Amino acid sequence: MPCSREGSKKPRSHAHSGRYSTSDEAGEVYPTGDFTHPALYEGFGVTLLEAQACGLPCVVTGWGGQLYAVKLGKTALYAKPDPLDFAKRIAELLLSQDLRQKMGENARKWAENFLWSRILPRYEEVYRK
Repeated sequence: MPCSREGSKKPRSHAHSGRYSTSDEAGEVYPTGDFTHPALYEGFGVTLLEAQACGLPCVVTGWGGQLYAVKLGKTALYAKPDPLDFAKRIAELLLSQDLRQKMGENARKWAENFLWSRILPRYEEVYRK
């Protein structure tokens, strides 16, 4: 997925609900800003992995799969399922460039654990047993 922030003509503020038709389309949008995930429950959180692959720290809330898709405190901040707490966590990221940068670097590294080139051999091993 292309995730270069350079030369992006997309606005920094972007809302999207649903799926992207191609990874190129997602790769153009994710790098344009920060990523929040206010869902109370998510089966896994693929969008979180995509955002982290682009070096974006995330803010999550609720429970479920999104908690497996991030490393709380390293790649993402957790907010209680309350709009005020969610806003506080977003502001925490926005106000600290150092925190955003460190978590963004961690996020990109963390997302590499979920590349098919790393996951597929594990599946093959399970099926061989």
